[in-house]
Amino acid sequence: MILDMGKYIWPRQLGEATIWYLEILSGKRKLSIDALIAEQIRDNTTFRHNRDKARRRIVYLVNTGLVKKSGRYQNAVYELTDKGLERLEQLSMQKLRARVDSWDRKWRLVLFDIPESARLARDQIRRLLKELGFQQLQLSVWVHPLPCLEYFKEIQRAYGIADHLFIVQSSEVNIPRSIVAHFQRQYPKLHIK
Repeated sequence: MILDMGKYIWPRQLGEATIWYLEILSGKRKLSIDALIAEQIRDNTTFRHNRDKARRRIVYLVNTGLVKKSGRYQNAVYELTDKGLERLEQLSMQKLRARVDSWDRKWRLVLFDIPESARLARDQIRRLLKELGFQQLQLSVWVHPLPCLEYFKEIQRAYGIADHLFIVQSSEVNIPRSIVAHFQRQYPKLHIK
């Protein structure tokens, strides 16, 4: 299935090990090479990296801007950048789309009325809605048939906008035929009605 991810087109696929590094670093933690290798052992990953391989993989992530390095030599620690977080979000959505093989007959609605003082949060929500393939019902009301609301829960927590961002999941929603037809074309194997 070809995935339309909006304006964020990435030049190459990331390998299992690279994705694992991004996921570990997404916990807002700063980790050293040794700590990353210890995490691999604890997670019992299918790939094994010694210190040199781990360093090469991390250097690649730093060079692509997905990970940021602080410190030098033995004191170097690594953390995920905003670009790395966006990439990880896209990978999560791709995994979601790939593993969904039938529609659960529920619609996901995102409604928001965010004040100007939280403009950054509003822009982040609009970007994510478009990236995930939501369709607009009204000015600040968006809909999607797949379970992907956890991204918006993260935004609610991060920006403290729970009173301005509403997330609804329901099977009792009257969705316009044009929007249903759009999702039927986008996900033909799911039989969306």
